Amino acid sequence: MDTISKFDDLAAFFSKSGLQHQADSDQSVVQIPTRNGPLEGAMFIRWDTNQKVVHFVQTMNITLTDERMADLALAVAILNHALPLPGFGINVGERQCYFRISMPFRPDGTLSEKEIQGLFNHAVGTATQHLPTLRDVAENGAEPMKILEQTSV
Repeated sequence: MDTISKFDDLAAFFSKSGLQHQADSDQSVVQIPTRNGPLEGAMFIRWDTNQKVVHFVQTMNITLTDERMADLALAVAILNHALPLPGFGINVGERQCYFRISMPFRPDGTLSEKEIQGLFNHAVGTATQHLPTLRDVAENGAEPMKILEQTSV
């Protein structure tokens, strides 16, 4: 399989890859546990046929309290502005920091396996790279205005 044109193709791609995953065809979501250096989380990949886009959402293991929410949100805004492909966000209701990247389908409604793998790697890599700095803001009270001094973009 070279191209992915529907959710079942996406699920089959990850089955073929050998990665541990769960596929929910009702929600069109593949969930993959991720561990990469300090990063421990999950990748949620949603195949959205209505919007003709695939979303990669990598959760980040950051403890987020109400008291630190505003500072982390400021740090995320500053970091996103500096990144060539921004995508950090906060799910306030779940107190969850994440990195998301989305890509529209090609005009023929497909994406290549290579594109899927590249987007997966980019999301995991970017979350891993910036996790220590964002965690420092959320958990240790680091100054969000100095985030760019503590990480490379």
